[in-house]
Amino acid sequence: MKSFVCEMCGGNDIEKADGMYVCKSCGTKFTPEEAKKLLVEVTVKQDNSGKIETLLSAAQKARESQNWKSAEVYYQDLFAEDPDNWEAAYFSVYAVSMQCKIANIASACANLTNVLLTTFKLIAENVPDDQKAEAVSTVAAYTSSISDVMFESALSHHMEIDASIKSKYNGELKSRLDNAMILALTCGEAIDAVFGDTEIGKYAVKPILKGLGFNGRQSFVVCCPTHDYEEKMISIVEKFDSSSAEQLKAKKASREMFVLKSGIVLAIIGAICIFCGFMVAKGGFWTFFLRWMGYFLAAWGAIKVILYVVTMAGRKNNS
Repeated sequence: MKSFVCEMCGGNDIEKADGMYVCKSCGTKFTPEEAKKLLVEVTVKQDNSGKIETLLSAAQKARESQNWKSAEVYYQDLFAEDPDNWEAAYFSVYAVSMQCKIANIASACANLTNVLLTTFKLIAENVPDDQKAEAVSTVAAYTSSISDVMFESALSHHMEIDASIKSKYNGELKSRLDNAMILALTCGEAIDAVFGDTEIGKYAVKPILKGLGFNGRQSFVVCCPTHDYEEKMISIVEKFDSSSAEQLKAKKASREMFVLKSGIVLAIIGAICIFCGFMVAKGGFWTFFLRWMGYFLAAWGAIKVILYVVTMAGRKNNS
């Protein structure tokens, strides 16, 4: 839009009086012809701070009362008014995720995972230094909580499926559990990426411990990060909590040793079956059964042992 701008003081509060245009800031008078030359394009910035404060207050109340539908609306409106607001960026997605159906757990976790790094960058860039820790702690706590809710909800739903068809849905269960785990681990990784060199980086520990703790909480499907990613997560924890890091390392080593031990046991049982098939059984069904069961178990055990040895050798070479 166009507005008068005084060439003497730069003020734009100019009014017409007695056929002249007068700048109320400095008192300079202009003829109508001179005033026309003062018209310039100016950008008027609307002050929406009051609206932002109102939306933020309403959104926080809805969040604290766990009214996620209202929180979704308020936080999305807040984000539209203030795209640099970390609460709006994070909780507008969080509120939607908390309302998801079982079938959408994987996508809900993925959507929240995708805003974590942006959220922490907004905190780093726009939040006062004395409030950064509280903001990061809040995101870490809420992310740990929702990842746990999603994990347990997926498990509970799977438990209710009829046993005769349950295995058909193991793939869907794995996708949901993996995404819940990735959500928690990514939160810790993002905190470390933005705040890892500061004391605030310690808030990465809680979500990482939550994510790694999902491994072993159920027996339907394997829910475990890759070796390299797990090592990265443990190294982040180690920077701030050496005791927890040592426990994670011990659990990881025990899990890997179990693969070796179970392989050896299977191979031994297989060898016993083969021996009995040749030396004890007197022909017929049991001879056939023991021999082929022995071959199967021995081969299975040998494969597990070989995979363990090859994996350990590969890691040693890479190091």
